Amino acid sequence: MQKKHRIQRFIFFLVVVLCLPACVRNLPGKTVEPTSTVTDNVTEKDDGNVFTDTLPVEGTAVAPEGGTPIPEGTTFEDPWQYCNAVGTINSYGKEYTGTPSPTVIRELVLEMLNIPEDERASHNVIWRCASGQVLGCDASAYQTCLNVYDLNMTPSAIIEEECRKAEMEGLTLPQAVTGSQTPYEWRCIGGVPKITGQGIPVDEQGLNPSIWFPIPKP
Repeated sequence: MQKKHRIQRFIFFLVVVLCLPACVRNLPGKTVEPTSTVTDNVTEKDDGNVFTDTLPVEGTAVAPEGGTPIPEGTTFEDPWQYCNAVGTINSYGKEYTGTPSPTVIRELVLEMLNIPEDERASHNVIWRCASGQVLGCDASAYQTCLNVYDLNMTPSAIIEEECRKAEMEGLTLPQAVTGSQTPYEWRCIGGVPKITGQGIPVDEQGLNPSIWFPIPKP
């Protein structure tokens, strides 16, 4: 009989030990962390700062920086509604299903540029979104509408070589030498290239804002 009681006590003790972790996990007041629907990749930069890359859940289209997530399958035919949703984008994505070059945008841009009506048919006007606003550019008049400028202030090897030529002393280098990607004016001073100004303004997207016109919703 005593042996039977010892076996029963042993089994009871074993059950308590096995169930204890589960009981502790579900104590009142214990907060259970929900399963996240996104995956965060945390990376430490060289300067010690930490940034997080958030991977979207499948089925969600993420708008460019400055915008908000757009549910998969959501589409827009109206450029103003589209820009209001995505915020900022240089070229519209699959979510925009409207006319590639809406007449109202095209006409307003060409009107701002004083293009005669009988010449407008040959002009190609493109548009983009910036901070939720529709901007238009005449790609026929400005071939650099979508040119993303390089703000690197280090001269290229070609620029340095050109400034070593005695005849270039004191002269501002032409675009044929500097290239179309730099917004800066380079001048040869003492055989060394120096930046003496910025001939082209550059916005946060790296584009020239002076050739893009805000288009109000009609």
